[in-house]
This record gives sequence, structure tokens and C-alpha cells, in this order.
Amino acid sequence: MTSLRVATWNIAGARRNGNGEVDLAAVLAGARALGVDLLALQEVDRELARSQRADQPRAVAEALGPDWYWSYAPALVGDDYRPLTGPDPGGPAYGNVLLSRLPLGEVQHLRFPPAGGGEQRTALLATVLVGSRPLTVAATHLSNKQGHNVRQLRELQQVVAARQAPRLLLGDLNLPSTLLRFASHAGWPEAGHGRTWPSSRPTQQLDHVLRNDPEAVVRPQGARVATAPVSDHRALVVGLDVAP
Repeated sequence: MTSLRVATWNIAGARRNGNGEVDLAAVLAGARALGVDLLALQEVDRELARSQRADQPRAVAEALGPDWYWSYAPALVGDDYRPLTGPDPGGPAYGNVLLSRLPLGEVQHLRFPPAGGGEQRTALLATVLVGSRPLTVAATHLSNKQGHNVRQLRELQQVVAARQAPRLLLGDLNLPSTLLRFASHAGWPEAGHGRTWPSSRPTQQLDHVLRNDPEAVVRPQGARVATAPVSDHRALVVGLDVAP
């Protein structure tokens, strides 16, 4: 068995919960403290005015170490937050980043167009090799508009299911566990539980790690919730054992 520790965390652009002050240093320290092999971050700003023009995805990757691999999927671009419709132009943007100690292969970015008055959302798909076992990973941030997040989840699960099993889906799904079990396609159980929102006093879990594992080669080994002085979300950390 090979151990794999994964986490998902909505960092809210590195803004402190309550006063909105940007504290990227707290995010960098928090990301390092998670001690994971695979990290999905949501609401990550790149060179936006509101975040002091910091390149947050690159800063997190550099803080984790030179041997980490990463991919950033912008959802909105420019300081006016326009939905991205073509190739990533660089510059100011807002989106998700997937970071990994293991090389990321077959990277794919998906977009979910604005729906119900909400923002455009994105997902990243990649393959990592855990020991000798290929593992498909998807990282996302779904709409906070109820109903649209369910549609996006099911669409993403269908896309991920076309790739090699076993499969993980990490992210801020904007669905509490009580609704997730009905919203999700069958065969995608949660790998760990813990209340993550709101960070000041969590009452529900919006951030999840799901697994689709027909051969039962991925075995959950416990979960914990990590706190930091930034964001309105706490991070969910899940330990996994992966069979050869």
C-alpha cells in the first residue's frame, strides 16, 4: 500500500475572515502545514488589484517547494472579472489551482458557464502515479446557486468517469453532506468528513473529497479539518492508502 494525503481548501483570495485584509503569508504557512501530497485550492487570485497584484498560485507552489507540480485554471479574468472564453491570456484572474508532489499528467481544464446569476466555474483533471497505480484526480469549485451546483457535479462526474479508475474529486462543492448524497451520481462516496464552513464556527461541510473506486483499491485512513486565520472555509485533509 502507498499512502497519499490529499486536501481541499477554499482560500478566499487569501482574505482574512471578517475584515477582508489580504494575508498571503498565512495561506502559504497554512498550505505547508497541511503536510499533503495533493492540494486543491479554490478562489485563488492571480495579479488582481484586490489582492495586491500577487501571483497567488505561483506563490503557493513556490512555498511548497521546487519539486511540486501545479496547474491553474482561471474562471474569471481581468479586474472586472470577465468569464474566460478562450485560452488563458495571463494577467489578472481568479480560479482554481491543483498542486502535487507527484507529476501531473493528462491535465485538462473544464469550464462551467455562468448560471443562475452566478460566476463561471472551472475544474481541473489530471492523472498522478501513486506507486505503480494511476489515479485520476479532479479539483473544482462549483456554483453556489442551488440546482446549478448539482448539474455541474453530475456533469463533472460523467467526464471524470471516462478516465481511468480509481478516481478522486476534491473541492468546494457548495453542497452540504446531507444534500450531496442525493445530488451525486452513485458510486462516489465521501472519503472523509468534517465541518468546514463557516470557518469561525463550522456548522456544515461544503468541502469534500469523493472517491470512485470500482475495484476498492483506495482505502480512506481518516480525515481532519485544519484552521487558518484566512478564508471563510477550513481545509479538509484526508489520508488514503492506495493498493498497487
